[in-house]
Amino acid sequence: MNKKILILTGLIFIFINKADSQSFNKEITNFKKVINYSDSTEYLTFDKAQYLDFSTKLPYFSDFISITNDKNYKIELKNKTFIALNDNEIKCIPNTNFFDTKINIEVKKFKARNIYKINYSFIPFRKNSTNGKLERLVSFTAVFKEIAKNKDFTGNKDYKAKSVLASGTWYKLKIPQSGVYKLTFDELKKIGINSPENVRVFGNS
Repeated sequence: MNKKILILTGLIFIFINKADSQSFNKEITNFKKVINYSDSTEYLTFDKAQYLDFSTKLPYFSDFISITNDKNYKIELKNKTFIALNDNEIKCIPNTNFFDTKINIEVKKFKARNIYKINYSFIPFRKNSTNGKLERLVSFTAVFKEIAKNKDFTGNKDYKAKSVLASGTWYKLKIPQSGVYKLTFDELKKIGINSPENVRVFGNS
């Protein structure tokens, strides 16, 4: 059955109430290798993985939560469980020097349909600071803590309160089956995209 890639994903939102702190247990499931059918390159992926930076060829974990106010939240990962990557998985990574000893989280806040939402994303891999082994994150607890609105924190980006659907040009692409697909710079130019470096891809399954 054909699936489609949409330029904005429909996601299940979790609400944070007015409490100062909330936590959610998460698992990264169905970790595996897949093939890019355009050049036979192998990639690492997992359920709901997103590729926000194709230069690294690494999948991002990305999730959304909905909040009931226009406040900032600091997001921390607790109770993290890692397992080491095997040799075949490491071969799918073009540059292992990209790995850090900690998980770096990017946080974005926006407003869509009069609801404030927070998107947090990160590459779920690290280099073990003790033994130097490359590891992937298997499970964790995401802890959301409310902070003062004028207080900045690492990774936080306070976006203008409007829907991302309100501007820009959107394209819908059909794919024959699940997998990782590559759209080249020239291919994007041919369909009328003048600045392919600014393109973002969102999936809807």
